[in-house]
Amino acid sequence: MKKFMVVLFAALFVLSLNSVVAQTQDLIPIVVGVSAQALAVSPGDLTFEELNANTCYQAPADPAGLNTIAPYTGAEAVTQTASTITGDPFVPVDVTFTLPTFLAGTGGYAGVVTLGYDNLSAAWGEDGAQTYFFNPQGTTTTVELNASGECYVLLSANPCTPRTFDADSFEGFAVITVQYH
Repeated sequence: MKKFMVVLFAALFVLSLNSVVAQTQDLIPIVVGVSAQALAVSPGDLTFEELNANTCYQAPADPAGLNTIAPYTGAEAVTQTASTITGDPFVPVDVTFTLPTFLAGTGGYAGVVTLGYDNLSAAWGEDGAQTYFFNPQGTTTTVELNASGECYVLLSANPCTPRTFDADSFEGFAVITVQYH
């Protein structure tokens, strides 16, 4: 009986070794597909009308649409339309402007309108929500897209008109560049 117990114990021991040796491991691939929405921007515009000669104006970004311009003598007007950035909801986006510092007269006329920018020359935010002002010149500003994946950016400038000029229109372009942060 003693011999039987030793053989039984030895057999169980050998079988337990065999089951450990029979274990193996392998990797299970886990793949998560993410659909990123393309980042897009629809440009706004900025128009000044009836500006007086030899005058420097302050025209802050105006999310309320009040067409604020100073000095105001009764005829000056500024119209700003926001650029709309669309992309993934709740994602930060870097916004950079390439801005003109002067506008040339159209049709070959003499004179230029110089443009300056300050901490109130641009603003971003959601429609009807808090607005954040910033200086668009030479900086990158990070904005946050809302739950719908949108953000509005307004651009303005502080124009200075020449003493005399022949042109009735001065034109140029600003470039807005957006990328995910």
